[in-house]
Amino acid sequence: MKTLYHYDDVMPEMVISGPELAVNGFTSGTSVCIQLRDNALWITPVHDEAFFIELLNSPDADIYADEIREDGSLYLAGDWFISLGMNRDSQPASFISKHVIFLSLSTFNA
Repeated sequence: MKTLYHYDDVMPEMVISGPELAVNGFTSGTSVCIQLRDNALWITPVHDEAFFIELLNSPDADIYADEIREDGSLYLAGDWFISLGMNRDSQPASFISKHVIFLSLSTFNA
């Protein structure tokens, strides 16, 4: 899995890509839940459309919803991403189990 991180004065952004995404259920068009928990981002595929709509409307500031792009990559950026305190290149994202991507935030704030 490849993790490309870019930060400028406007907005940090990260693209996670590679064949490992599809192998682990993150295929083009798949909805994902991105949850901030224990100083890490936990990213899981969501296959229930009603649950995905709930995520989009969630008042919980630690839960985000997104979708895998047509090219099979996951693009993360925006105000919520800035609020995580990212300020330098990260350690690569990794799978902690099938269907769960783990991205430690402690590497950003060290």
